[in-house]
Amino acid sequence: MVGRSGCEVPTSSYHRQTEPHGIEGIVMAISKTEARQLLERMIFESDRPQDWVQDVWGLSPTLGETAARLIDIFDALFDCCPDENLENLVHNLYEQYLDSPSVHDNN
Repeated sequence: MVGRSGCEVPTSSYHRQTEPHGIEGIVMAISKTEARQLLERMIFESDRPQDWVQDVWGLSPTLGETAARLIDIFDALFDCCPDENLENLVHNLYEQYLDSPSVHDNN
């Protein structure tokens, strides 16, 4: 199923998760592909990772090489990391993001 943003909307199941402070909530399970898309949006905002590397390369070839290595490592992590770990990472990062004061600023 495709959502308004053009990205695939998860059709996976929901599961219960107990937060560290003891509150139980319902969290939607996400696939590895969905986790990747969400993390890419958090890191690169509206750019594709390859476009970001090209932009950095344009500023400095040395930094561009480093940026390309970072993308290679990012890709390798997705290949070797279990789905459950990626899902937990995404949920934790989004929770931190939503709890950050800058999200609530209207500047």
